Amino acid sequence: MRSISLALVLLGSAALSQLGSAALPQAPLRRGNQDVEQALRTRGGGWRSKQPPPPSPHEIVEPPAPVSSPLPAPALPHANLKAVAILSAAVGSWAVLRAPEVRTWFQDVSPLHSKYFPLSRHQVLIFLAWLTNKIAVRVPGRSDGKSWKDAMASPVRFFTPSGYAFAIWAPIFLGELMLTFYQLGSSRLAPALHPYLARIAPPLAQAFAAQSLWCLAFRPWVGRMQFVPTALLAMTAVGLSRVHTILREGVAAGAMRPWDYVIVHLPLSLHFGWITCATLVNLNGWFAVAPSLRTGDKLGLALASVNVAVTLGGQITLASGDPVIALVVAWALYAVADDLLPSKSILRKNGLVGDDALDCLEISARVSAFLQAGLAGAVMLWKLLLRAGVVAPGDAVRLMTAAYEPVKSLFT
Repeated sequence: MRSISLALVLLGSAALSQLGSAALPQAPLRRGNQDVEQALRTRGGGWRSKQPPPPSPHEIVEPPAPVSSPLPAPALPHANLKAVAILSAAVGSWAVLRAPEVRTWFQDVSPLHSKYFPLSRHQVLIFLAWLTNKIAVRVPGRSDGKSWKDAMASPVRFFTPSGYAFAIWAPIFLGELMLTFYQLGSSRLAPALHPYLARIAPPLAQAFAAQSLWCLAFRPWVGRMQFVPTALLAMTAVGLSRVHTILREGVAAGAMRPWDYVIVHLPLSLHFGWITCATLVNLNGWFAVAPSLRTGDKLGLALASVNVAVTLGGQITLASGDPVIALVVAWALYAVADDLLPSKSILRKNGLVGDDALDCLEISARVSAFLQAGLAGAVMLWKLLLRAGVVAPGDAVRLMTAAYEPVKSLFT
């Protein structure tokens, strides 16, 4: 009991001394006592050690390297409510603009007012949809580019194109700028193309709306809910696929002159092909943050994404006769293979994945890119032979049937 009382007295005196030293200002010491003060000053009951000498001006002290932390889960329920609101807006715009009555209403090419407002409904819709998309793109804070790679530094990602691949947005944005203002005068500048522009207005507006909502969703707040931006990009691709189908009908009907093709068809074809590939990139970003997937599963899904890109690019190119789609897919797959090179791949440098697995994925993406480029070249060559009269329009189907017969016999 006496020892406990003694301990309490000692603790109380130590606490009072600490409070007193913190509350009372210390009087300045004389110059002669500075050496004594340096040696005898106490702190918390112990002798203070001498402070280390300051570093020399020639010494370079490097700060410790930052450690990348895993991607945090979204804050609930705020992020969930945001995701539901954005997806609901995308589905709502899809349902409204794809309704038959709405499409019929926008196909009326007569001006709203012949004297004061000589624009048709579809021209106003395309302009407003394009303007909304441009405003959404300009809002900062998205997770694409360098910030996307920084945010996803922890998960293992296999299907990511090199940075130069995103330069394709320059001709897309420039072409769609020209398209938007060109279509405002299409009743005089392109009268044969004018009805086709009225038909593409609702699906193009739906695609622009989905991409604008993607700009709001592809941000750090979405966390592990990467299926939200992936779904929005998929909706954008579906809308642009409908636009592409209508434009190919205009090409087949002879309603598109060479400059119409450059101003209207080319930027939308580039946009359609690139958004299709970007959907696969976002899909693999969703796989990367899925906690239930192992590294081998993510690698297998990346290989499957390469096959899906090749299949979609080849199918759309052969069905529509548009070589631009295959060229865009080749561009994207080549950039994916380039990002897996030993000099660029973060996975190789960190030793997270074996080189054999990454070599397999790189070779698959690179060979697929060359196959898509070869398909685009074959389609362009075939068009030249058709124009020169060397081949007939039905020869392509007969050649494909003849080439398919030996393959078919192997499985029967």
